[in-house]
Amino acid sequence: MLQRFSDFDASLGRVKDVLALLAGGALFSTMIAATFGAVSMCAAGMAPWSAFGTIWWVWWLGDGMGVLVFTPVLLTWRNFPRFKQPAKNLLEAGAVAGAVVIVNQIVFGWWLGNTAALFPLAYVTFPLLVWAALRFGQRGATAASLLIILMAVWGTVDGYGPFARETLKESLLLVWIFMGTVGVTAIFIAAVSTERRQAELLLQHERDFAVQVMNTLGQGVAVSNFAGGFEYVNPACARIVGLKPQDMIGKRIGDFIVPEDQPILNAHLQNRFDGAISTYQVRLRRADGQVVHTLLTGTPRIENGKLIGSIVVIADLTDRINTEIALRESESLYRLLFQRLPVGIIHYNPDLVITNLNDRFADILQSSRSVLLGLDMKSLEDKRVLPALQNAVDGQEGYYEGEYRATTSSAVIHVSMRTAPFYNEAQQLLGGIGIVEDITIQKQLEEQLRQSQKLEAIGRLAGGIAHDFNNILTVIIGNTTLLLDTLSADGATEDIRRDVLQVNQVANRAASLTNQLLAFSRQQVLEPRLLNLNRVIKEMQPMLHRLIGENINLSTQLAPGLKLIKADLSRMEQVIMNLVVNARDAMPTGGNLTVTTANQFLDNAYARRHVDVNSGPYVRLSITDTGTGMDAEIQSHIFEPFFTTKGTGKGTGLGLATTHGIVTQSGGHIWIDSEPGRGTTFNVFFPQAAEEAESQPEVASGAISLDRPITVLLVEDEPSVREIARRTLQAEGYTVLEAGNSAEALACLAQTPEPIHLLLTDVVIPGSMSGRQLARQILGRQPDIKVIYMSGYTDEDLAHHGVPKSGTVFIQKPFTPHLLVEKVKQVVASGNKPATVRTNRNAGP
Repeated sequence: MLQRFSDFDASLGRVKDVLALLAGGALFSTMIAATFGAVSMCAAGMAPWSAFGTIWWVWWLGDGMGVLVFTPVLLTWRNFPRFKQPAKNLLEAGAVAGAVVIVNQIVFGWWLGNTAALFPLAYVTFPLLVWAALRFGQRGATAASLLIILMAVWGTVDGYGPFARETLKESLLLVWIFMGTVGVTAIFIAAVSTERRQAELLLQHERDFAVQVMNTLGQGVAVSNFAGGFEYVNPACARIVGLKPQDMIGKRIGDFIVPEDQPILNAHLQNRFDGAISTYQVRLRRADGQVVHTLLTGTPRIENGKLIGSIVVIADLTDRINTEIALRESESLYRLLFQRLPVGIIHYNPDLVITNLNDRFADILQSSRSVLLGLDMKSLEDKRVLPALQNAVDGQEGYYEGEYRATTSSAVIHVSMRTAPFYNEAQQLLGGIGIVEDITIQKQLEEQLRQSQKLEAIGRLAGGIAHDFNNILTVIIGNTTLLLDTLSADGATEDIRRDVLQVNQVANRAASLTNQLLAFSRQQVLEPRLLNLNRVIKEMQPMLHRLIGENINLSTQLAPGLKLIKADLSRMEQVIMNLVVNARDAMPTGGNLTVTTANQFLDNAYARRHVDVNSGPYVRLSITDTGTGMDAEIQSHIFEPFFTTKGTGKGTGLGLATTHGIVTQSGGHIWIDSEPGRGTTFNVFFPQAAEEAESQPEVASGAISLDRPITVLLVEDEPSVREIARRTLQAEGYTVLEAGNSAEALACLAQTPEPIHLLLTDVVIPGSMSGRQLARQILGRQPDIKVIYMSGYTDEDLAHHGVPKSGTVFIQKPFTPHLLVEKVKQVVASGNKPATVRTNRNAGP
């Protein structure tokens, strides 16, 4: 019934189970049983109703004592077969039982006889009862109480012990009281002991569980006393500081905090005394000296309202902080690269709206970040880039290269754009990323390179034609010159002389044209020397004024302290004259023409924008006009030979081509700045010369009369040219020996006993030797012989055949008989001085 209506435990391990047994079993149920029993006896006539009270009392007391004595034994010993105890416990139990028997025999046995006067002696067995209850629980308590009660009843019935009285009724009443006292005391002590033992086991289990949990925690846990000393630390806490748990007992958290963070600890210690939980971040120094970043959470330990210490939870933040630092550094590097890369970068969403961009992208489009951020690129005016942008948001790569006209500015540029999809870590498409390069300068350089290669190809063709043409012109000019001299001496008719003269003049003009082609192709033979452009311009000013006419105002802005350049004087004069004439023709109704000089440094940025230009110090010559100007199309052809915007018969188209060739061959660079209707500026840059002193022009020797026979060895593979040279020299009284190649020349030298005074040889001759090699052979045999080289080849060809530019006497084809005679006389009279005769000085016979 007790188990049905309550959570009664028959093992009586709890005090409430004992109380339930006493109230429900020993009191309530026995009262009901005594009432029914007394009523039944009286009603059946077995006893008078006047004895009802006595019957009920005796009945109830007997049943109650039975419940107190026997029921606990039955309840606790009902599972006796499963009762197992270690051997030492069994020995102890036997000792308790033996002690109970001995003491009870003494108290209730015949040894002391009737000890009614020693009534308290009956309770001598209570320590043994407590021993049994504390050591063996309810089973030991109920067994010991049953043994004590049985021996007490037995002794009392026999008239022994402290409960033996004159009447049995009185004796039994005392025994019943003793039985109730022993029974209740035994089960109460056992229940209290069991509860305490179970509470201790539960507490120990909870402690073990807590320790196990803390030992497996990844975070450090330290329990400290009021003074701050550690009483317990888990393995994770010990690992954080690099010690063993037992080595940390007694230490304080302050022993591990770096000195710089001690003020943080001191500021949070007050929270502990205030009973508040505090969290703070400090650095701890490990046993190996390494510093770790930690997050400390301190919780006060309070018992009975008093602070007894604290519990500190330590989280190692080192990896997280290092990750955050690495992430910040990575983000910083990304931002740095994003902003500093020399290409434009944009991020845009699937709707083609710009969500991020770097400054370079805004610079390329000549716009600003505020204008471009959030721009819907579907609304761009120039739709040519949209397919590449759309490819990225479709999950593909895109590419566009070409011209682009900006929507947010007036920029018209050449761009190279690559696009790619932009995903997050979950591989969800966020939009696209575009990398944009401004290739405008690259396109300009490519165009410059194509123009340069085209001019070089044309120049090579022109140079080759000029060489072959020079031999022809040498024969025509030479023969017409000799014929004119003959006609003058014979008194020929004026008509014949006029016809011959016209042929001679046309041939000279053809020679001038050939010379211009050589200049354009950068294959002239130059005489570079130190020049001051300011002096050259000042000396040319009178001639330039006459050249441009009165309707054009000529002004000069010559920089003081202008550096020297190394160039051919006559070619510099030709460059200035060509550019001035071009400026004049661009101003048919008049205008202003300005010639400017300056020292200027061309930096790497300028060099990168222009082909074949090195950075460094230059001298700039600028010629500016206020004429019609030129568009980009005309500028792309301006230096091509025979290209002209002038009418038919108003120009050959070689002026600027010649200028470009001279400037380039002199190591310079020419650049045009022009727009239609805004005039034109030609900027010519020449490298500054390292030498400090300006070269002075040489004074050519005058004609020297011959006072002794002079023998000339003439080596020329072209018979007509050789014939003109022989006739010219023989007419001046020279003895001429002819040879068509190097073998003939050496044979002639060997067969001539008289000394040869002068070797006049073509640079390129048939045979195994060039003109230069032939000269070396002859000089080895006749060291005093003088040498003159002649050729229709170019400056590069002379160097290729071993003819040095310095210290060499050279006459370039086509030449006139007069110039040939003058050069021979000069060399014979004064020695092999460096001098070069050019056909553009040939104005006629």
